[in-house]
Amino acid sequence: MFLHKFHVYIVNDLANVNSLDVHCRSKDIDKGGDRLDYKDVFEFSTRLNLPWTTKYWCYLAWDGGFIHNKTFWVDNNFLKKCNFQHCVWYAQKDGLYLKTVLSDEYEKFYEWGEW
Repeated sequence: MFLHKFHVYIVNDLANVNSLDVHCRSKDIDKGGDRLDYKDVFEFSTRLNLPWTTKYWCYLAWDGGFIHNKTFWVDNNFLKKCNFQHCVWYAQKDGLYLKTVLSDEYEKFYEWGEW
C-alpha cells in the first residue's frame, strides 16, 4: 500500500465573498499553499512512508477564523472515509468537514478558532 498514491483536496465552500488561505505540510515536505476563491480547490498527493507514519497538517484561514490540524494521517477508519484514495475536505462557515466518499456524507472534524 505504500506505493499507492493518495490525493487530498481542500474545497473553499465558505461563500462567494470569502477567500480561504491554505498551506499544507508534513514534518519533512512542504506542499505549499494558495488563496482559494469560492469553490476553488487546493490539492496535493502523497504516498505512505514505510513505517506508516505519514501525516500532513494544513493551516486554513479566512476572515471568520483559522484552523491548523491534520488533514491526512495513517488510520484505517480515516482512510476508509477517503475510500483509500481521495480525501476531500470542505471548508464551511462553521468548520472543516471530511466527505465520506462512498456514502456521500459529510463529517465535521474541526471548528474555526477565533482571531
